[in-house]
Amino acid sequence: MSNLYTSWRDDVAQSIYPFSAFVSPTLTDGEELPDGVILDALLHSVNSPGGYYLDSIVIDGTDVEFFIYDSTRFLVAKGTWATDLPDTSTVPLLSDSGDNAGVLVVGPDALLSFIRQRPAGTYLFEDTTTGFAPSTWLYAKQEISDIRALDGVVVPSEGDLYLVGASGVRLECDGNVVTVNAIGDPLAKRRECGEEFQPPRYITEIVYQNGDVTKQCAPGDYGEAHLIADSPITGFEPALRIINQPNKIQLGLFAP
Repeated sequence: MSNLYTSWRDDVAQSIYPFSAFVSPTLTDGEELPDGVILDALLHSVNSPGGYYLDSIVIDGTDVEFFIYDSTRFLVAKGTWATDLPDTSTVPLLSDSGDNAGVLVVGPDALLSFIRQRPAGTYLFEDTTTGFAPSTWLYAKQEISDIRALDGVVVPSEGDLYLVGASGVRLECDGNVVTVNAIGDPLAKRRECGEEFQPPRYITEIVYQNGDVTKQCAPGDYGEAHLIADSPITGFEPALRIINQPNKIQLGLFAP
């Protein structure tokens, strides 16, 4: 596999790639990951939305384990580098259920030098500095099979499988096709919060005031309100300012 990466190594060895931030990957103690430790990546966790980032590493002697999360803040891939790997320039990544989730390409000498300078333990990164460039993402879709669900829970291939709709999830069955509709549950918060639940306060009237002129407007048929400027606004980029006051919400046009 190392032959696949020979052509680009010299070009990117001193750059932040495969990370996308404008600063070097940084540990939570403020120390930066040296150049040349991670040279490239290909990440394709099944059904992940992307947004991959390096969350942490665990050093154990001359072995190091990498933990990669995605934008959902869940662990989606991990892999271990060791000096006795057949190819010390690559780190195969696996999901918790054992599926192939990608590969990291590392500089063996730089990585070994990095871990030898640190005691064994877990090292966390600032996640805003370790996001992988989108060019390293590869979307991988996989349908749930009758052998194993995507979260790793084993589903027997024989017997009945029951789907139960609850908390705003409605199920529809048409022949042997089951459709899952996530429509939301308007009472979910009331049940979850119990006596602490406070019902939402909907806007029932909007008052436009300019000096001595006051105009009251009720929301439209769908509860919407339209704000329309009666003259062109030029010369600056305005923004809508919303001020939440005890008994009202004040809207205003703000010009920087």
